[in-house]
Order: sequence, then C-alpha cells, then structure tokens
Amino acid sequence: MLYAEVHQTGSLQESCGADRNADMTGAGQGRGFSIPIPMPAGAGEHAYVKAFKEIIEPIADQYKPELVVLVARLCLAHL
Repeated sequence: MLYAEVHQTGSLQESCGADRNADMTGAGQGRGFSIPIPMPAGAGEHAYVKAFKEIIEPIADQYKPELVVLVARLCLAHL
C-alpha cells in the first residue's frame, strides 16, 4: 500500500509529526510508502496541482497502483 497526503500545515492534530516533517515516510517494511506533503497556509491551487504533478504522479507511475482511493476534506471553519 502506498499512502500520499497533501495537507495544509497546521491543519492536522498537534501530535501528527507529518504536519511538521515531510521526511516521515514510514517505518520498517513500510518505509518509503508514505508521502506526506505539508503545504503552507494560502499555498493556493497552483501549489497543490504542482505537488500532484511533480511528486505524486511520478511516484504513482512507478508504483502502478491497482486501486486509488481519494479522500478530500474541506474545513468550513477556515472559509
């Protein structure tokens, strides 16, 4: 399983290390199969598209998943 996550920095629980450290790529046999991509607040659509095109798509092309699950969450409190 490969897990990729793009999120706004500061939007995850304080205890989540991936919010502060994009080097958290998994542990043990799962090392390298987690891709956290923290984005600064206000990064905008262009930055998110760039992250997908330059980071997630090349990794997915190499990984060749049989199934992709997308979870999108919008926090209305910040609108």
